[in-house]
Amino acid sequence: MLRVRERRWPVVCVLLSGLGVLGLLWFNLLYYPGIGLDGIGGDNSGAALTGAAKAFAESESLFFDRLLDSDQLTKPDGGIVAWSTVALRTRDGQELRAWVALQWTRTWGWNRYACHLLADPRDRILFSESQLGIGSMNKVRYVLRRLWAEELRRFREVHRVLL
Repeated sequence: MLRVRERRWPVVCVLLSGLGVLGLLWFNLLYYPGIGLDGIGGDNSGAALTGAAKAFAESESLFFDRLLDSDQLTKPDGGIVAWSTVALRTRDGQELRAWVALQWTRTWGWNRYACHLLADPRDRILFSESQLGIGSMNKVRYVLRRLWAEELRRFREVHRVLL
C-alpha cells in the first residue's frame, strides 16, 4: 500500500489529473485523427472520405450507405481539405446524414477534421421549444454528457479500426 503523507495528496491528485488531461490531448490531437487513414495518398480523397465515414458509422452502430456530395480544396502550401455529406442508415432503415471533413498534409497524411451527425435526434432537447423549461444546469449536464459520449465514440472507433 502506498504511504503518502496527507499534505501530498493534493499534489498527487493534481499530477494525476494533469496526466489524464495530457493523455486526452494526445489521443484527440495526435492519435485519433489519422487512425485508419494510413497509406492513402493525397490524390485519393474519395477513399479517405469513405474510410473515415465507414469507421464513423460503425462506431455509431450505423451502416454506411454512400457519399452524397463531396468536394476538395487545395491549399497554397500543397495541403488538401476534403469534405463530404454522407448517407447512413440505422438498423431499422431510417436514413441519417453525417458530415465528414478531412485534411491532408505532406507531414501527417490524411487526418480527420470533423465527423458528426447532422441534425442528430439526440440534440433536439437543446432546440425544441417544449424543452426550453428544463433549466440551464440540466442543459449543461446534457452537453457534458454528450461531450463524454463523443469521446467514448472515438475510443470505440479506434478500437474497431485496430481490430
